[in-house]
Amino acid sequence: MTDPAQPPVPDNEADRIKWLNDLNIDFDVPITELRELCQIAADIAGAEVALISLVGEDEQKFAASIGLDDVGLAGLRGTSRVVSFCAHAIMNPEQLVVEDATQDIRFADNPLVTDSPGMRAYAGTPLEPAPDVRVGTLCVIDRTPRTYDTATLKALRGIGNAVTALLVAHRDQLRLSQALAQSERQHLAALEMARMDGLTGLLNATAFREVFTQETENPGRAIALVSIDVDQFKVVNDTYGHCFGDEYLETIANALKAATSADSQIGRLGGDEFGLILQDEDATPEKIMQIIDQCRHEITTRTCKLDRVDLGRVSFGVTIDSDGAQSSETLFKQADIALYVAKENGRNQSIVYDASYRNRLDQRTLRTEFIKALENGEIVPFYQAKWDRQSGETIGFEVLCRWDHPERGLLRPFAFQTMLSDPQTAPLLTRKMVSQACHDHKKLRQTGLDPGCLAFNVTRADLNDPAFIDMLAYLLDETELNWDQIVIEVTETAVLGQDGGQVYKSMAALRDRGVTIALDDFGTGHGGLQHLVGWPIDTIKIDKSFTAVICTDDRTLAIVKSIVSLAKSLGLSVIAEGIETQQQASLLRDMNCDKGQGYLYGRPMSRANLEIILQKNTERSMVVATEIGISPEVGLRGTS
Repeated sequence: MTDPAQPPVPDNEADRIKWLNDLNIDFDVPITELRELCQIAADIAGAEVALISLVGEDEQKFAASIGLDDVGLAGLRGTSRVVSFCAHAIMNPEQLVVEDATQDIRFADNPLVTDSPGMRAYAGTPLEPAPDVRVGTLCVIDRTPRTYDTATLKALRGIGNAVTALLVAHRDQLRLSQALAQSERQHLAALEMARMDGLTGLLNATAFREVFTQETENPGRAIALVSIDVDQFKVVNDTYGHCFGDEYLETIANALKAATSADSQIGRLGGDEFGLILQDEDATPEKIMQIIDQCRHEITTRTCKLDRVDLGRVSFGVTIDSDGAQSSETLFKQADIALYVAKENGRNQSIVYDASYRNRLDQRTLRTEFIKALENGEIVPFYQAKWDRQSGETIGFEVLCRWDHPERGLLRPFAFQTMLSDPQTAPLLTRKMVSQACHDHKKLRQTGLDPGCLAFNVTRADLNDPAFIDMLAYLLDETELNWDQIVIEVTETAVLGQDGGQVYKSMAALRDRGVTIALDDFGTGHGGLQHLVGWPIDTIKIDKSFTAVICTDDRTLAIVKSIVSLAKSLGLSVIAEGIETQQQASLLRDMNCDKGQGYLYGRPMSRANLEIILQKNTERSMVVATEIGISPEVGLRGTS
């Protein structure tokens, strides 16, 4: 017996094999529908065997078969391509009909003819999923010579078309499944990325709080929270530059990881603030102090290698819940109070919370003092410039609040953070800031100066009050300001809720009057993307936590680019907060970010200093206010 001739190969063999591979048929998993079509073909043709054969580079494999058991070929899954009748059938779009293989020079010496099973008759219908691309055949086989009438061949052609359609559908379903799986992997990766701090690789503030809240829901389990603040970090940043500042923070983060067990949870809660969760045997006063000592040792050892002076000074505020009875919010407040006491005591201290410390920051006392400060004019507006990318000029100012305390000097919002969200004080603060800033604007205009637009931060409580718009209308009329000179900034948290609620109505009413609505701190809250589409929003403000690391963290850079692109596609403008370097500004400018805000363009300043800046009326005077001898954050009484 001699070997048969090598079968011909289509000119587009590479395309054909690629298509076959794209089908990705698992020959170990029968496809019921293909077997049913084989059975129909065998019944219509009255054939002993029916196959769906897919012809590969070296072999043909059967995607489905009927009758192989009956011809002594039980378990046969395919043959070499050399002996395959189907390898010939795929050469042309027409059906290949062999009535007696012993009389056909191509097959007379084929071992499938001369040996078992002794093939004689064959009718193969090419499977052509794309023009001129034939991946295999639907074929019927008999061991005795026979003819195939036109009706039978036509029926086999129809079944072949059905097989082809099924194979294409299988491929498309596979692609869809792969796409969905890839999307799920990307989604999970994005969720994980969203939980991590881009600079340090630690949990970010949101994820850390979530983890801590979950851990505090286990009653009877001892838990401790340690708030950690890098002392004088701003001085380090200003002295050695932001790149070194990032390296310094990374060093401290690595030191904290090295000093604690793998079970401990560590997070970066802010620019220079970290958090540490300790549990069970680690959550005792003695053990906590041991761990803090280890942290200090690691921080000192590692920061010494940075070859700078006055590094490694860190304050620790600790709170312990020995029986798991306290809420996470209470423990966060206690740790913050302990940290505050540590810094008040001269920094570089470790303080465990004690109930007596509440007197220092008792909220009722603070509320009473704050309301009195509002009445006495101690709560004053400061102004930070907003910069336009195209014109290169200041287009307005965000109104920020400062407490010009008679004893403690000028206090930033951190010192009275709870008052900003307190339902009793927050609306009073908003009205105070709006009133005073509008009157400051009028006074500046009366001297021939134009501060541009004013941007106010408002709370959910403000927008829930229908009288808020009436109050604003009265002040604008009194100070001769137009609605389109006002920007209202709201956080993602503030817009949580259903369309049609009072918050939504207030925002829509303001926007209808010409007010610009900006979504503040975008990407850090719990709002959904639906708010960008369904809510009356004109501008997205990229949170400074993203801006801070876009030059060093490729993932954050990609997120910021996506935010800008998304905003542009929705017809929204974009302003980036926290721009402190020219490199950050250049990256944002290349992304077509519309506006910028941050220390690079100007620090928050009092009205008096703002007047001097506007009088200078030059771009450079806004970039560095100190060039004319002004320290923008100096208090009204000259105390810092």
